[in-house]
Amino acid sequence: MVYVVDLDDTLVLTKNLNNDAYNFALEQNGQSRIKTKKRLTREALGEMPSKNPKPFLKMEKEFG
Repeated sequence: MVYVVDLDDTLVLTKNLNNDAYNFALEQNGQSRIKTKKRLTREALGEMPSKNPKPFLKMEKEFG
C-alpha cells in the first residue's frame, strides 16, 4: 500500500481545505475567521497582532 501526502499544493490544491480547517479551529476557540488568499500557517497566525492564536495553537498541538 502506498500513501501520497501533499501538503504544499503540488499534486492537489489543498489551500482552501487547509484554511477552512484553521478557521474552524479558530471559531471553536471564540476567534473570528481569517480571510486571506494566502495559505494559513502556524507562523502566519503568530504574526497577526489582532488575533490571539494561543488557544488555537494549543488545540493544534493536542490533536496535531
